[in-house]
Amino acid sequence: LERLDPLPTVELNLVAQQNVTLQFNAPFAAVFDLLRRLEALPGTLWIRALRLNLGNETNQTLQGELTLTIFVDRTD
Repeated sequence: LERLDPLPTVELNLVAQQNVTLQFNAPFAAVFDLLRRLEALPGTLWIRALRLNLGNETNQTLQGELTLTIFVDRTD
């Protein structure tokens, strides 16, 4: 991970949305593993945006940015 930026929380009646932007530089296999692990987490989250660019051709890494929304139950 190169950067982790929390964005403002969106408060709704029963849920809140916490948005986070991640910037990373990694080989394709590591990016794929990150996405697989995010999808396997308990709870509800959305991958709102995913941008990938070829970072370095010699070691075949990707530069990426991921915007993630995590939903939080506010009924408690």
